Amino acid sequence: MPTLTLRIPEIESKGRVEARFALTRAWLDEALAQTELSTPGAGADDEEVGEVRLAAQMAARDVVVQGTVEVSLAAPCARCNEPLVLALAVPFTQLASPRPDRLELPEELELTPEDLDREYYAGDELVLDAMVREALLLEVPMRPVHDEADCDPAVIAALADAEARRPKGALAGLAGLKDKLKS
Repeated sequence: MPTLTLRIPEIESKGRVEARFALTRAWLDEALAQTELSTPGAGADDEEVGEVRLAAQMAARDVVVQGTVEVSLAAPCARCNEPLVLALAVPFTQLASPRPDRLELPEELELTPEDLDREYYAGDELVLDAMVREALLLEVPMRPVHDEADCDPAVIAALADAEARRPKGALAGLAGLKDKLKS
């Protein structure tokens, strides 16, 4: 069930609406269910662990949403696999247009960059859940790592040893192939 929604008639009547939404542990757990990310620590499902602050305004029939998501997420360190807490403050801007009543797509459809940056709303509500989730996922590093001082020293030593034994040079990758061709 969407929990982050704005009412289009309110935005139309006021011209600009500012809002704050609390991100609960339950919302984040659901939004991040198919990822390695989670909420750090333990707590109740209704515990507030982050927030979304935004402003929305009308631009003709479209809605322009600008905001910031602030939350801490836990992810496994790519180096030592121990939990790593990421404090995120993610700005986002999104354009939302009314969903066409009838959508007929041509056989071949070529999307422009503007098409890819546009969200759609139906009826009197603009649901922000997917926008906020996407903003968070795009901000998380692909390979989050601790500072070396915070990782397990044994892991750091093993990685340094492996790096020292790796052949160096522009053609180092072919060195093993040369030895295999001789036999």
